[in-house]
Amino acid sequence: MKRACIGACCAAPMQWLPRYRDHLLAQGLSPKTARIYIAKVERASSWCQSKGVHLTSLTPSEVAEMCKQFPYTASSRRQLRTALKHYWEMLGIQGPVKAIRVPPKPAPRWRGLEPEDAARLVKAAVGWHPQGTAVLFGMYLALRREEIATAQWSRFDEFYTWYTVTGKRGYTDTLPVHPVLRDQLRSVRMLTRGDWVFPGSRGRPHITDMTVTNWVQEVADAAGLGHFTPHQMRHTAIAMVNDSTGDLRTAMVFARHRRVESTQIYTRTTAEKLERAVETLDYLAI
Repeated sequence: MKRACIGACCAAPMQWLPRYRDHLLAQGLSPKTARIYIAKVERASSWCQSKGVHLTSLTPSEVAEMCKQFPYTASSRRQLRTALKHYWEMLGIQGPVKAIRVPPKPAPRWRGLEPEDAARLVKAAVGWHPQGTAVLFGMYLALRREEIATAQWSRFDEFYTWYTVTGKRGYTDTLPVHPVLRDQLRSVRMLTRGDWVFPGSRGRPHITDMTVTNWVQEVADAAGLGHFTPHQMRHTAIAMVNDSTGDLRTAMVFARHRRVESTQIYTRTTAEKLERAVETLDYLAI
C-alpha cells in the first residue's frame, strides 16, 4: 500500500485532535460519541509513537498489529474502525480501514418488559418525582438516557401535549405526550426552577446520564423487577406501540429512526402473534 503523509500531522498527529472533534460534531455525531472516537484515536496514536510510526501512514500489517492492543469485541473494533475512518477522511487520507477486522455482530435481541411488568413499573413511577418522572419519560416517549437527562420544559407546548426532542445526529422530532406523563408534569412543574426538568447539582445544569440509570433502577426495585436499564424502557415502549398498532412504520416514527431496520431490533414476535399469523394460512377457504 502507498504510504501517505501530511506535513506536521505526521510529526505530531495529536495536535489534530481539536480539529478532529469539530469534524465529528459537524458529521452530526453526539459529543459522547465524539469523546469515544477521540479516545480511540489517542490510543492508536500512542501506539504509533511507541513503534516509531505515524498514524497517517500506517500499512495494513501495522494496523493489524495495532489492533491487538484493543479488546477483540465487535463494539470496540467497530468504534476503532469508524474513529480512524473519520480521522483519515478529515485529512484526505485513504487509510487501511479494511485491515481492522471486526468480529461478527451478534444478532440483536429484544430487551423490553412484558405488559404486566411494564404496568408495575409505571404504577411505581406515577406520583414519584424526580425518579418516577424520569421513568415516565422513557416509558411514554421512548427517550434515550441522555435525552431524559437533558429534558427541558421549553420543549413542551403550552398544554404539555407535544414534546420536541433533538436526538442522534441532530435530528429533531415532535412527539405526542401521553396523559399519564402529562398529568405528572403538571403536578411537578412548580417543584423545579429554570428550564431543566431535572436540574443538576454541583454546578451542573442538569443531571448526568448515570443519575438517570440510578433513578430507573430505583423505581424498578420498587416495582420488584430486579436489574433494569433506561434503554430497556425504550425497547418496551417501541415494542408496545408496534404491537398495539401492528404498523412497523408507526413504530419507526415513534422511535425516531430513519431506517426501518433500526426499528426491527426493538420489536418482537410473541407466541400469540405467531399463532395468529399461522392461522391466516387458511388455504382451503380460498
